[in-house]
Amino acid sequence: MSDAAQRMIERLQTGWQPTPAEIPPEVPQHHLERWRFIWSARKRRVLLLGDSPEPPAEPDLQELTDDVLWMDSAQRWALCADGVFWWLM
Repeated sequence: MSDAAQRMIERLQTGWQPTPAEIPPEVPQHHLERWRFIWSARKRRVLLLGDSPEPPAEPDLQELTDDVLWMDSAQRWALCADGVFWWLM
């Protein structure tokens, strides 16, 4: 994970609610539509699976995120272990 993503986690722990303009440019931002949780109790992992509206999205392929590290309580966004910030729709 990048230093910028690590700094974001530190800010999120303070209650910070980011907007797209406040996220450092080094942290990739993507959107995920019609998403759902993927749980792995044995490995203690939570991932997200959904559709990406961004090119080069293919209609029959879904996007699988890395482990979710932080998600807001309203489930509007998530920061994952690979340092990618997902806007959830």
